[in-house]
Amino acid sequence: MWRVIEKSTNQPGSIEMVIIDEQGMKIHVTIKQNLAPKFEKLLQEDFAYTFENLCVGINDTKYRRTTTHKYKLNFMFSTKCTNAPSTTIPEHGFDFMRFADISNGKDDGIYIDIIGHVVGKNPIKETLDKDGIMKKLIDFELQDLENNRIPCTVWEDLAIRMYHCLYIEEPSGPVVIILQGCQMKTWGGVEVD
Repeated sequence: MWRVIEKSTNQPGSIEMVIIDEQGMKIHVTIKQNLAPKFEKLLQEDFAYTFENLCVGINDTKYRRTTTHKYKLNFMFSTKCTNAPSTTIPEHGFDFMRFADISNGKDDGIYIDIIGHVVGKNPIKETLDKDGIMKKLIDFELQDLENNRIPCTVWEDLAIRMYHCLYIEEPSGPVVIILQGCQMKTWGGVEVD
């Protein structure tokens, strides 16, 4: 669950989230800016809820999609959300993409999940982002069980945590990484970001 910042006003906008059911099916949900104050204190991550009276729309955003689901849900003023009892809903709902598909440039405009073990690493460095702001990043290479490899980059806090894991803690065995909600980008090759 995250809050979008409106570019024009730099104020909090809509609340966006991805919810998952007991079968592991994920769907994107939007709470528009004008309804956010009504619902933001009622919802917390890692809790189960039942929802009533939602508006169903086509998941055709102009931005990268968070799920493969054909539809998305929108809260309305009349939407009701109620705490649900403990359930068997999966905690993470991973949907790992094959490295071979990533290497072949398969990009459906969806954020992806990956898992692999670290086979190459570079020290943390700083670079200017597209807005001219200095950002920390670390590049590393992951390998899957089919011996396919992909280059990866993580930024800022995650880069610092990754550097600490790979260089400070000096692990004695393989380091397996799970990244959820990654974006595929191409800079002289395919890279997961």
